[in-house]
Amino acid sequence: MIKFHMLKSLNDLLLANESAVASFEGLPQQCEYPHLVLDSLLQNNLIRRKMEGYNHDVLQETVDQEHLLNDEQRSVYSMIINAAENPTPGNTLFFIDGPGGTGKSTLLKHILAKVRLSG
Repeated sequence: MIKFHMLKSLNDLLLANESAVASFEGLPQQCEYPHLVLDSLLQNNLIRRKMEGYNHDVLQETVDQEHLLNDEQRSVYSMIINAAENPTPGNTLFFIDGPGGTGKSTLLKHILAKVRLSG
């Protein structure tokens, strides 16, 4: 286990410098420890959620609170959800920008919950 974590840390450093442990013959490789690779991936919340799925009840609770969005958030929310449900060329890329505290994260949370529930 210590050897795996050392390899992972070394690989992270090498990746930051456009290299990898796999480039060095003779060194042990992370793939020699498949169960530890999986454990390591599951520690990453994003990957764990993708592998385990999302909690339907939490997503539904977020969607049910859609009425709490302000007018501007609701307008953007509707536009993006409509584009996701009825994709048309030239109407599928959105950029959400604004100063801190304007509700961007809340808006994204609601959009993602709606999309994830719809499959």
